[in-house]
Amino acid sequence: MRINLQANRDSGDGSKLRAKIAKPKAAKLATALLLALGFIAPACAANFLVYKTGDSGRGTLRDAVQQANATPGSHTIWFVLRPHSTITLLSGQLALTGPNITMRGPGRSWLTISGNQHSRIFDVEAGSLALSDMTLRDGLAQGDATNFYDLAGGAIRVGVLPDAPASAQASPLKLTLDRVAFINNRANAPDLSGGGAIEMEGNATLVVRNSQFFGNSAAAFGGAIQMLGSADGSPVDVGSFDIRDSSFIGNHIDMNGTEVGQGGAILAYGPAGAIRYSVFRDNVINDAPLDRPDMDGEGGALALLLIDRPISIDNTEISHNTIALRPGVFSQGGGLDCENLDRIGGTTPLRITNATISGNEAQSGAAIVAGCNLELSNTTIANNIGHGPDPEGAGGDAVEVIFNSGKFNARSTLLSDPDT
Repeated sequence: MRINLQANRDSGDGSKLRAKIAKPKAAKLATALLLALGFIAPACAANFLVYKTGDSGRGTLRDAVQQANATPGSHTIWFVLRPHSTITLLSGQLALTGPNITMRGPGRSWLTISGNQHSRIFDVEAGSLALSDMTLRDGLAQGDATNFYDLAGGAIRVGVLPDAPASAQASPLKLTLDRVAFINNRANAPDLSGGGAIEMEGNATLVVRNSQFFGNSAAAFGGAIQMLGSADGSPVDVGSFDIRDSSFIGNHIDMNGTEVGQGGAILAYGPAGAIRYSVFRDNVINDAPLDRPDMDGEGGALALLLIDRPISIDNTEISHNTIALRPGVFSQGGGLDCENLDRIGGTTPLRITNATISGNEAQSGAAIVAGCNLELSNTTIANNIGHGPDPEGAGGDAVEVIFNSGKFNARSTLLSDPDT
């Protein structure tokens, strides 16, 4: 529903939502109350109200998104629902084609939007989407290798469609999250699926604040988040991410036919970024099928592929992440794996400051595999377990530096059981 302070609207169930009251004093009080509760915003923006949990019809989230898409300008969608409400999508994802949409929920435990283990939840095809104070769960991206669009982003995909006009493909997209939980979303396909919770493509910006990612999964890349510098996966150095005060716990990659699993929590392929004051714990790359002995696992928590654009990690815990591959299968970087893809011996830095990296497990580089210009400062690396050697003979309980492509510099850093 679009809120119009000059009209009465029928809610569809016989009651009236009256924004215009006969008595002037009552009108002022009603408007002030709605503003105070956050149900309407100033008149400079279009506002839509969700007051039903159904999936179609007036007052539902789908109706609000459709109205916002059809209305020029920036929009805010507000939720006026009973506590602990769940909106379950029964007829597919919600495509956002409007320029800029903000959705303000009442709280993570008060509002859940579910993909019903049937579809993706949001597809951002233009402009920006900002979400706050809600939970997104049970979203599903499922397709095959012939359709990359359907393979990625179990809860949210951000990227222009392949057949979009050139003007749309050149426009940057943005996703902003604040106090949002992502639970048990999946990108499930026999090959190449990524971004169990979120897929970012091309020149897109991701901003995450005070959010949680629990139990999300993919078959190949980024159990929680996958960020690609281009929609087709080619190494294009565009896009950015900024993650702060957030947790990634128990996300996983389940390798069901793919040749590699990368980034139990996050895979970043090209964009510049920063991760600050966050926790990565108990993320896993699970074992490959027994009939596929050539499987690789890289980056139990983070797989960071740098292309001329730096990444920094500050005041962050990376602990008890695992690559659970059987002996004889290549596995590296139980905590994180970084690689420079721009050139051999590239100088693009991964800077890690004031971090703790502990209890991670892999065959080689149990804490970190450095195929990039790794710079450590005021960081503790301890009690990581390298089960190696892997088939290439590499090992290492702390840091494994890849010959001819990795560089390693440490300052005021504790390395326990170093085997670099």
